[in-house]
Amino acid sequence: MPETKPFAYCDQLVKQFEAVIQKPIPGRSSFYYTGVDLGTACVVLTVLDDTRKPVAELTATPMSSAMEWWWTT
Repeated sequence: MPETKPFAYCDQLVKQFEAVIQKPIPGRSSFYYTGVDLGTACVVLTVLDDTRKPVAELTATPMSSAMEWWWTT
């Protein structure tokens, strides 16, 4: 088994995430999974549909409008 084969699924998932960063996928799902990464430099929110495929992603940094809104409210 070549070493790169175990990472094929991961590579495919990363490509799907890169696509939804540019253009979220509208549609209906019976439920959604969400994940939040509270990093030091930014906050990342990820949304997966009921088939666990990425449908949306938001990154907020201290300089982004989302964080500016939060700091001013």
